[in-house]
Order: sequence, then C-alpha cells, then structure tokens
Amino acid sequence: MHRTITAVTSLLLLTITGAVNSSVTSAATDTTPQFSKVTPAPSAGSLAHWTPDRMRTARPLQPALADELSTAASAPPSTSFGPRKVDPVRASRRSIDAGPQAHDPHYPVGHPTASTNGRLFFRRAGGYRVCSAAVIASDSRSTVWTAAECLRTGGPAGSWATDVVFVPNYDDTLANPRPYGTWVAAKLVVPIAWSQQAVRTHNLGVVVLAPLNGQKIQDVVGAQGLQVNAGQDVWQNSFGYPGGAPLDGGNLKRCWGQTTLAATTGLLKIPCDMTLGADGGPWLHSWDQSFGYLNGINVALGNGFVESPYFADQAWSLYTATQGG
Repeated sequence: MHRTITAVTSLLLLTITGAVNSSVTSAATDTTPQFSKVTPAPSAGSLAHWTPDRMRTARPLQPALADELSTAASAPPSTSFGPRKVDPVRASRRSIDAGPQAHDPHYPVGHPTASTNGRLFFRRAGGYRVCSAAVIASDSRSTVWTAAECLRTGGPAGSWATDVVFVPNYDDTLANPRPYGTWVAAKLVVPIAWSQQAVRTHNLGVVVLAPLNGQKIQDVVGAQGLQVNAGQDVWQNSFGYPGGAPLDGGNLKRCWGQTTLAATTGLLKIPCDMTLGADGGPWLHSWDQSFGYLNGINVALGNGFVESPYFADQAWSLYTATQGG
C-alpha cells in the first residue's frame, strides 16, 4: 500500500470521542493547538438503540439554508500538497453473517463497492436521521468518511449527532438488511472550519468505529482508497442511499459524470438525480467496478446535480489526522 503522510499544520479539527451517544451534554473538553476533543460521559450503548423499526423510520437531513453557510465557503481550498493517494484494501475476513447468494438490484452482498458503502444512522434534533458513508483505507482499519453535516451542524451553535452507527452493505430487500452487522461510532471528527464557520469546502467528516465481535471493519468488508488534488475536470462515480421521494433509501445507488465547477457554491458537481439521504456518500475516482479512490463527498443534492467539496489539502489533512484512529 502506498501511503505518504505529511504533518498536519493547516487544518484544525473538532473531535468527539468515546461512546458517541446522547450524553454529549456532560462531556469534558480538551483543547490542543490542532484539535478540540470532546469525551462524552458514559451511558447506554448505541447498538441496542437502533432497532429495525427505528432504522426504517430514520429520515434524511434537510439541506442547510444558504444563509447558514459561511460567505467564505466559495474560497478554493489549498492545493500545495500536490497529488497524493492511499490505495484501496480488499477484505481479509468474511466471518460476519454475509450471504453472497442474496442480491440487491445492483450488487451481490459482499461486492467490494456494496460492502464498503453503507448507511449512517444517528439522532439529532429529537429525530432519527440517516446519511450515507463509506469505509476508507487507514492504519486503524476503522474509519468511514461522510459529510461533516451528518456528524455536526455547522457553525458555533451547532450540535453533535448522537447514537451514531454504521451499517455496511445495507439492503432492505434482504431478509437481514444488515449482512455485516451494525458498527458503533467511537469518535467523530470534523474540521474546525466546518464546526465554527460552516465553510462548504470543509464539509467533510470521519467516523472512527469500535470493533465488532473483535474484528475491525476494514478487515471484514475492505476499504476504498483516497486521492487528493486529482484535478477539477475528472470523471467521478457518486454512490449513496437516497431516501427522499420517490426513493426510500433501502438500496445503494450510483451516479456518474464529468465534474464541473458550481460557481455559486465553489463546489464540484456532476449530473445526478439522487435525493436526500445520499448526502455523505463517496465520489470514487478511477473506480474499476469494485474499488476506487475517495475523491469527493455528496454534500448537496437537487436540481439534477450532486455537489462535493474539491478534495485538496483540507481532505489530506483530515486523513492524516484520523487514519490512526
């Protein structure tokens, strides 16, 4: 695996660690020059909370209003690091209740694209919510990437998601829609530029997952790679679980196309009719029908397009800050 790590000097992150549940209000904080860390007080785990009924009733987030986002959001991110990448990883174990004979409309259970994508369930504002996310190769073998907006509302008055769990290869057409189990979040990370200013180009988030049955998620389902500074005019494949009408969020969907710059937001866009619920899903560059390189995140959907921050230095800094777990 090719992996070049650079010291993080330019990106400030806000991190919440521990059993990520509804006891965030009693958390202790610790501030360092590069990070703000929040450790929630212990409480009941999130795993038992997410019953099948609650997963079925979880609703997508509503899009942020334009006046809630920073006016500095259109500033392009730094590209001084140059092109960098982390290679994908195939699963080394398949011992968690997978049934390759069961198919969804697109991929069989265990297909690398299907098993590395999943739905992210959480609670916020008193309701059950859902986004999309994907497993990305890391030294900790425990990280999934999503949109920052799925983990914390942007701006200084924002709040963290609670009871966060990830379900890889989710498929509601299966007798067991969770063929690889339900993985509980141990840490949530978003850039300070998002948590304090709601800067669109920093709408990126990482969830570090606790082991399940003594195994780490990357070993069980594999992981997609990651690439930054690949260019702003490239072919992308977008994945997610759209749950807004007329779709129900039960199956993984895909869009694809050549990226162009969305002048009003400073984000990249490709043609796509996916609806809410797909936010947080990955853009995979150089996708070979199984694996590719994370090179974007669904953060805005509608009007026939899906948009993502350009993956530049800010994405690489987030990777280096979180890839160890």
